Amino acid sequence: MLLNICLLLSFFSLSGGFESGIVGGKEVKPHTRPYMASLHYKRQHKCGGMLISDDYVLTSAHCWDCITDLEVVLGAHNISQNEDSQQIIQVNKYMRHPKYENDNTTYDIMLLKLKTKAMRNEFVEVIELPTNNENIPAHVECSIAGWGMKQPGGRASSVLREVTLKLQFSFECKNKWKDHFNSEKMICTISDGKT
Repeated sequence: MLLNICLLLSFFSLSGGFESGIVGGKEVKPHTRPYMASLHYKRQHKCGGMLISDDYVLTSAHCWDCITDLEVVLGAHNISQNEDSQQIIQVNKYMRHPKYENDNTTYDIMLLKLKTKAMRNEFVEVIELPTNNENIPAHVECSIAGWGMKQPGGRASSVLREVTLKLQFSFECKNKWKDHFNSEKMICTISDGKT
């Protein structure tokens, strides 16, 4: 359960940098993260997300940017290929957090209601959400997965990658990021000695 909470929280509220990336990560074994979703616009990867039920994907609110025809690719490892494992489903409804404002890292969360239900199989599965607010202690290792940049300012990866980060005390990120870090809505992480 703690791993799922770390995955979920880290996905949306990384404070170690506000760019989308799997910097310092490695390619995951194909299909070992069957809950991962790639959000596409005009057949191009735009953002990542997680399948949380047969017809809902959880992602970041900034992924929408007024685009009303995103499609969700499930069961993918290499998003530049048409893999037999992939399911492509249109989005029926976009539900951003009501307090989200563009270019704001607070409340940067959104639900996508899919037009049809995903078919669960060995390549597509939901991730279990935490049932309560757990206080995650510092120094716990968390895994983050996605198709983000392999290096700052670089290109997005075609294959699913992951990186392990270590949670830190909130005051460490508050000292570094000042008003950009909100300990009630974000977690503080470190990778390769960088908070």
